[in-house]
Amino acid sequence: MIAPVAPPPDVPATKPDPIDPAAVRAIDFLDGETISSVWRTSRGFLILTNLRVLSVWHQPAVLDLGHHGWRMGLTFFLFDLDTPRVIADRFVEVGSVREDDPSASRFQVADPAGVAEAIAAGILLGRTNWQARRAKVTARLNALGSTSAAPAKETVREIVRVIVRVPCPYCGSLMDETALRCPVCGAPRSPARS
Repeated sequence: MIAPVAPPPDVPATKPDPIDPAAVRAIDFLDGETISSVWRTSRGFLILTNLRVLSVWHQPAVLDLGHHGWRMGLTFFLFDLDTPRVIADRFVEVGSVREDDPSASRFQVADPAGVAEAIAAGILLGRTNWQARRAKVTARLNALGSTSAAPAKETVREIVRVIVRVPCPYCGSLMDETALRCPVCGAPRSPARS
């Protein structure tokens, strides 16, 4: 798994809509992730990067947690994202519909057809980016596997435990030699003979 990295210190100009710098600070960027396009939604922003589509929404916070009320919302990774759909000429639907909240993946934007078209083009590029990332990680793992030293010789110990059963002095049932009481009648085990 690739660890998230800090966002770039300066927020580049975004297209077609400008994004609030505090909203960018709320995003957990992946290694090498860059913003491609940003669209204003009814609650925040819908962001297309080179690796995923994500939402950032504004919620006035009682406690300021450093993001000035901006929170990262749903994330859709481009490697398995379906083609977005336009709903009622007002919304773009990204990803599959959730049974618990069918409108969760719908975002109201000014130009839903243009947003759907841009995301569809971004999906093709994003899948290429994800394949390149996987190839790089696979090559790194293969290099580590081929250069590692021969595995250390394992020592296997086998512990054999012998259970000795003795008859109960009261009822005659067999019980473990280490048992303090008979499991059948509950009588104490007879003291060991000297």
